Amino acid sequence: MRLRQLLSNLSSFLLALFLGVIIWAVAINSENPLVVRTFPEQIPVDLINVPPGLVPLTGEGESVRLQVRAPRQWWNQVERSSRRTRVSKFRAWVDLSGLSAGLYELDVNVEKAARADREVRILATTPEKIPVRLDRVEEREMSVDVDIIDRSSVPTGYEIQTPQAEPPVVRLRGPTSRLDRVDRVVARVQVNGARAPVQVEAPLVLVDRQGELVPVGSGSVDVQLEPRRVVVTVPIRQRQGYRELIVRPIIVGEPAPGYWVSDIDVVPQTISVVGLPAAVERLSPIVETEPIDVTGLTAGTLIRDVEVLLPEDVSPLEGNRLVQVRIAVQALKSSAQVAVRPTWSGLAAGFAVTQITPEQVDVIVEGPVNELEELRPSDVFAVLDLTGLQPGTHLVSPRVSVPGSLTVASVLPRQVEVVIGLAQTSRLFVRPVDVVGSDKWMQYTVAPPTVTVTLEGSSLLLAELDEEDVTVTVNVEGRPAGTYFLTPTVQVLDTLAVAEIVPPQVQVSVEPALSTFTVTRRLAWRGLEPGMILYLEPREVTLELRAPGNPEVARQALVDDPTFRVFVDVDGLPAGSYTLTPQVSLPARYELVRVVPEQIQARLSPLAAPHN
Repeated sequence: MRLRQLLSNLSSFLLALFLGVIIWAVAINSENPLVVRTFPEQIPVDLINVPPGLVPLTGEGESVRLQVRAPRQWWNQVERSSRRTRVSKFRAWVDLSGLSAGLYELDVNVEKAARADREVRILATTPEKIPVRLDRVEEREMSVDVDIIDRSSVPTGYEIQTPQAEPPVVRLRGPTSRLDRVDRVVARVQVNGARAPVQVEAPLVLVDRQGELVPVGSGSVDVQLEPRRVVVTVPIRQRQGYRELIVRPIIVGEPAPGYWVSDIDVVPQTISVVGLPAAVERLSPIVETEPIDVTGLTAGTLIRDVEVLLPEDVSPLEGNRLVQVRIAVQALKSSAQVAVRPTWSGLAAGFAVTQITPEQVDVIVEGPVNELEELRPSDVFAVLDLTGLQPGTHLVSPRVSVPGSLTVASVLPRQVEVVIGLAQTSRLFVRPVDVVGSDKWMQYTVAPPTVTVTLEGSSLLLAELDEEDVTVTVNVEGRPAGTYFLTPTVQVLDTLAVAEIVPPQVQVSVEPALSTFTVTRRLAWRGLEPGMILYLEPREVTLELRAPGNPEVARQALVDDPTFRVFVDVDGLPAGSYTLTPQVSLPARYELVRVVPEQIQARLSPLAAPHN
């Protein structure tokens, strides 16, 4: 009866508890119901576990939308936080582990960022998969091609030779598919009509087979280039048989009284000619025109087409011998003509001006009479700016300056020919004199042991030349013993010249060298009494000897010499045992170093009498 009552009470309790939970859940849900919505933010997809040596070309930057079921209060919190700061409630990723290069459709994994949001459920992900292309990362080396984009600007008579890039090879790194697009690595340069070698720093561009540019970047999916710039040298030289000459108009006569020639101009200022190389080489850098007579001219401008005077075996490159000369005549002002020898500036270290043609330019200066009367030639400067010019022949316009209020009315010629070469200088080297052609069985003494060598040549080469690169030798091949006075020979770069050697000769003494050798000899004896017998231990000794010259020759000569003896002296010794020192008799030029062994065991015994 009690058990039945107890079970009845328990059932009532459990029923009441169940109903209470339901009522509580209904009450809670009515206050904070679950709501299904699309999460307001797109969730970026991370690519994780990228295999070594691969790079994703697509998939990065992808995002997904989520359909989420969560309590209303959670959504309210999301709305409030999104207005203040974007702190994502979810994390999305794609796992790339174990994949190789190729295109894949991969599942997007999504999880809650905070585990405390237990009532939040992810119901759907859009899209569920994203495409990811993986590509292998490679490094390649490619040669640099140089494109000269204004080849036609180089004057006729000059030619562009093969340009060189430094470094000639560059390294590319990036995904294989993007590297495969690259057909050429190009440095594009302009020579701007240069007549001498050009050296510029140029950026590199990547070009595909269609001539389109391939982008260069620094990211993992970009083609990376190292270095991004190269130094390009474009050799430019004058063709054989071609030459560019400065045109000098020849003016004769005088203008009308009270007038003067204020300016002379010629178009073109230079003319290109062609002919046999020998004939063209003989030409002066300046070609003159037919004379132009200005006798009696008054104020105004005279324009004449005149021929340049060329030899018969030389012709203008374009077939036209005419140039246009413009002569300005003005009412006489105070003026003076000054012959000025040009100077120069901006020449790079290690270079030198070897020739200027003409050596002087005529400068017409005008201004107040008092200033002109005090003007000296040394007050007028004609400066040639040689900045950036390399060795070769160049046409340069002088920059003329005059003092005070004076002005430059005219400069003739307006350009001069400047020949630039390597600067020449000299340098002293104190170097030891080495013996060559020696015989190993001879010894050589050089006096003095060093000489002073003066070298002449390019200052750049001499400055960088190490002392060890200058060798001085004397050749003694085949010379017997004696004393000789020999002229040293200097070995150095062919582009350098030996100006002087001090002293010009050295004394070389040649003597046979002392060599050491060994000889084994059987012992002899001296002073053995009759009726005695001698026992020696050992019977042979080894001699270490020193003699001049070839040791084999010296050994053979010694063995054949009858005066050579090795013996022990037993003179006057009675029967018994002794320790004796070997005696050695040598010819005059031999020196005994040692005897092995140094002591000999000797035993003297009487000779036994015969039995009857």
